[in-house]
Amino acid sequence: MSRAPARAVERLEGLDTARGIAIALMFLSHTVKGLLSHKMIPDYGVVPIHLLTKLSSSLFILVFGFAVAVVFLPKAGTKRWPAARWGLFKRALVVMFWYKVLIVVQMFERAKPERIIETLTWQRFPDFVEILHFYGWFVLLLVVLLPIWRASPLVVRVLFPVVFGVAGWWLHVSFDFWGIWQLKAVIVEHPKTFCFGILTRGSMALAGLLAGDLLLANRDHRVFRHLTAAICIILGCLFVITFFWVYRDALPATLYDLALNHGKHPPNFPFVTFTFGGALAVLGACLAAPPALLKLGRPFTIVGQESLFCFVFHIVVIFVGYRYLLGLRHDVTYPQALGLTLLVFGSAAAVAAFKTQLKRSMRHAQRAAREQEEREGKARDAQLRELAREWERGTDPVARDPDVGDHEDLSRVRR
Repeated sequence: MSRAPARAVERLEGLDTARGIAIALMFLSHTVKGLLSHKMIPDYGVVPIHLLTKLSSSLFILVFGFAVAVVFLPKAGTKRWPAARWGLFKRALVVMFWYKVLIVVQMFERAKPERIIETLTWQRFPDFVEILHFYGWFVLLLVVLLPIWRASPLVVRVLFPVVFGVAGWWLHVSFDFWGIWQLKAVIVEHPKTFCFGILTRGSMALAGLLAGDLLLANRDHRVFRHLTAAICIILGCLFVITFFWVYRDALPATLYDLALNHGKHPPNFPFVTFTFGGALAVLGACLAAPPALLKLGRPFTIVGQESLFCFVFHIVVIFVGYRYLLGLRHDVTYPQALGLTLLVFGSAAAVAAFKTQLKRSMRHAQRAAREQEEREGKARDAQLRELAREWERGTDPVARDPDVGDHEDLSRVRR
């Protein structure tokens, strides 16, 4: 195997590892919040443990943009784009389908049917599964955006994340969306909901897309590949340092507010500097990690490779398994909730690994079947050519070998 393909696989594993870390942080946040009330969480569970889970959404969105650059951007504007565009469209439909299913999974135990219907019809928004809502809508937007991005010069591409972020902020403070607060929540977020705005969070996704685009354009330069990871780490650290410097006089209270989601919807300055900076640093570390270190994080990589499946899995386990079947809501301690989080993560990684191995085995069996069919076809064609030569020489192959008369293509040879 050449060095370039091996390096590409390594880079993809780094992205999968970063995505898996984001999903694991969601597991931690959702399991604790799903089983415990706020009063049941000790102070050390809020800061630093629950505080670190605030990185999850920013990291997931950033990695999402980076992965789009690696997988789909090279196909934009080429003959492969129609198939890739259809793939994006199908992915958006699948994500939105599971978003609606998980709304029911989250709410069926305690919410009234009319409230569930209101949430399914965008009159309300859930809290645990709202990241899928942004994911689905933004994938649809990429169907239009990627060809424009690919055709734009570098300066314009750099401005895309800035324009999205500034437009999101301006619309949030200056426009009421004709009094339809649900529309405002979907596009630029609303402080009373957990909805991730297409513009406000889209700027993070486009920042990841820009980083992935730059890496892809210079993938043959080894120094630039390492430089991309270093830039992510340095920028991430600068964001986090800025956060600690600006809020140094009220740091404990600010960290506590962040852990409780204050300033998350829409994202304010402390939330962006802390979570986006931390997400950049984690992404850069995963991109720079050597293969040996990535092997140690293999469970995260497996979860990241099957991110949608694992997300669905953990919501079902929490709300159907832990809460509905076992009745563990408000009936466990915080350390027990952490243990149940590890159980969710381990189970998701194990099932995802089995699913991946099963798909790999099926692809291997299909490949082997195709190769066997090709070998049989080549043998059949060789026999037909030999029969044709015998007919040309005036020899009757049927008289020589009666079994030849059973050949399905013998009539074509005779003609």
